[in-house]
Amino acid sequence: MNEDEKKLLEETARLTKENHKMLRTMHRAQTIGAIWSALKWILIILITIWSWIILQPFLVKTQELYTQVQETTETVNGLKVKAEGAYDTSGLQDLFNAFRMGNQ
Repeated sequence: MNEDEKKLLEETARLTKENHKMLRTMHRAQTIGAIWSALKWILIILITIWSWIILQPFLVKTQELYTQVQETTETVNGLKVKAEGAYDTSGLQDLFNAFRMGNQ
């Protein structure tokens, strides 16, 4: 093997080692990125579940309160309709008209 071939072989070996080092670095970065991404999603899911567990009693109470307010409103509206039907003012108006005619 002559001197040029030896230099070429050493240069190829050096480039191969450098390439291997870069590939290992890229692989490590990719692995760390995948782990970090998985941890972020796990954290997001856990926070969502924890929030639901913590907020669920408040949401149930709020829904019950809303239902009670809605039922009370319907009851008041029903009483209003009954009251308007029970006190028909047309008869009272006829009575006032009869008193006016009698006074004249």
